[in-house]
Amino acid sequence: MHIHRVVQLFQSCIGFLLHAALSHTHVEVISSDERTKADVSRFIKAASLQGLSQQDTTTASLCKALSEDTQSDLIIDCSTSPPTLTNTSALGSRKMLVHCL
Repeated sequence: MHIHRVVQLFQSCIGFLLHAALSHTHVEVISSDERTKADVSRFIKAASLQGLSQQDTTTASLCKALSEDTQSDLIIDCSTSPPTLTNTSALGSRKMLVHCL
């Protein structure tokens, strides 16, 4: 049920959430109720595919190294309708604001 709720909530921005999950980007949900925060967290965990290929440690290490190399946070602000996504780099040099339509 949480997957359906997240897809409905983010519709056209679902690609950003999937990218964040696959690249192990830290996702923070603000201005939201606890249920939505939990649903987004479970969605990210499921979409990350973590634990599915534990035999291939080389691939897992490479993915982790790539994600650490480009540290950024995805901040989801649910105070607006539709939600606003902001991607900020650890260096503060890159910001991207996305309004889900």
